Amino acid sequence: SPTANTSRFVITTPLSLSLYNQPSGRCFADAAPPFHLDDAPPALLVPTLYPPIETLLLYGPVPTISRLSDPSGYITKINEYKAQNKKASCRTAQGNVDAFLAAPDVWAEQKLLEGKGKREFYDYGRELEGEKVVLSVLWSVIVVGVGGRAAFVAATGGGNLF
Repeated sequence: SPTANTSRFVITTPLSLSLYNQPSGRCFADAAPPFHLDDAPPALLVPTLYPPIETLLLYGPVPTISRLSDPSGYITKINEYKAQNKKASCRTAQGNVDAFLAAPDVWAEQKLLEGKGKREFYDYGRELEGEKVVLSVLWSVIVVGVGGRAAFVAATGGGNLF
């Protein structure tokens, strides 16, 4: 029953049956709202997400681990953000969730200052730039390689780093 439901968001207009047959690329919050999130069919609640490797490259390991360890909670956060920000795309909602999970204080400060007009709007739904990916991977390989070698030399009591 609707009164027993504990969802944070209650949608306020009847859901069209045609929405049950929508392609998976549609965000839940785009649907005609009222019913509770708990009552929604699973296919309707799953937005089209960018792959976990993109989450890792854009926002680091913390949101990636959160995404992989609790996929339903992750999708719920995206749908909640999308429900609160009707104009946000699924990609932007996912980027905001990833940014929040990576550094909640930085994300909150950015949103606060954007709201006051003191900071330029930041697009959390941006696409990966190929050049930055190549440079990030290259630097990661170098840093991990040198760090691994230094740890090996320190652990074995060896002499030179190289």
